[in-house]
Amino acid sequence: GTVLVEDEKLPIRKQVFEELSRIRSLFKQNENVTGFEIFDSFQYSEERKFSIEFLEDNIIKVAKIEEEENELQY
Repeated sequence: GTVLVEDEKLPIRKQVFEELSRIRSLFKQNENVTGFEIFDSFQYSEERKFSIEFLEDNIIKVAKIEEEENELQY
């Protein structure tokens, strides 16, 4: 995995950090989190559609959503 931090340079990574921060702010117990671990397969993606999944042990999985899957999900 890789870690997202507040001063990300890549726009997609910054967008994911901001979205995770917004979600985190909804949960009082997560206020002190300063970074998020994400999977390497997402790191260099320019696709802006992604899913966020909460796993055990405070891990948040961020995954790119493929177009074919989008049609099935809606």
